[in-house]
Amino acid sequence: MMDPPRVRGYRPFGGADKDDNPVKLLYEEYEALRLADYKNLSQMEAAKIMDVSRPTFTRIYDRALKKLAKALNESRSFIIEGGNVHFDDQWYRCFDCHSVFKTNRKERKNCAICDSDNIQHINATMEKTDESVDFCICENCGYELEHEKGTPCRDLVCPECNNKMNKEISK
Repeated sequence: MMDPPRVRGYRPFGGADKDDNPVKLLYEEYEALRLADYKNLSQMEAAKIMDVSRPTFTRIYDRALKKLAKALNESRSFIIEGGNVHFDDQWYRCFDCHSVFKTNRKERKNCAICDSDNIQHINATMEKTDESVDFCICENCGYELEHEKGTPCRDLVCPECNNKMNKEISK
């Protein structure tokens, strides 16, 4: 339950004018950076706000840092979209006046600020993407391991306490 970022992403200054391959930062990765580095919360506090375990928060945060490092080092832009988050309100972005606004109506045709019809329903961009990751988790000690497709979690044994692992869908 967060507010969407006020911008869709960033482009490098002074590099190539055209970026055909931007780095995609998921909303939950943006939120992890915002909570840990902008709000200066501990990973435990940020994990509670995001309603994920602390190890899951760490993985989300680590992915975000790696993506930003890639964008900076390869002079690539990055966009913030997709992911698996929940907004309490219906959020829209206007491509003409660059405002971000919310409403309690699901269907909106025009910008609340400039009345343009060139708007995006931000909530509609919230989908589980190919970049979303599932995990195998030990319910006994909380150890988490990235899920490998084709290998059932129940067939794995926790390396920490030797109990069977279970699947946890990414949050």
